[in-house]
Amino acid sequence: MDLDLTEGQSAFRAEARRWLAAHTPAAPLPSLETAEGFAAHRAWERTLAADRWSAVTWPEEYGGRGRRWSSGCCSRRSTTRRARPAG
Repeated sequence: MDLDLTEGQSAFRAEARRWLAAHTPAAPLPSLETAEGFAAHRAWERTLAADRWSAVTWPEEYGGRGRRWSSGCCSRRSTTRRARPAG
């Protein structure tokens, strides 16, 4: 079993990382358990959705990128790494 990323997957991961580097808030998001945190998380999800990063495996006509499951893993791993909530 070959678990290495394909050239396309590597390019997609690089695109996701570039986008995240340019858009991820500098400070960790506040806890979802506060009104401020809830609003901040909603704003972050709107930012992700505006560029079709929130559901990359969804079809393009539904706001996704039409990518395969493995691409979703690449983007979610990068997203989780960059946008950890506080606490």
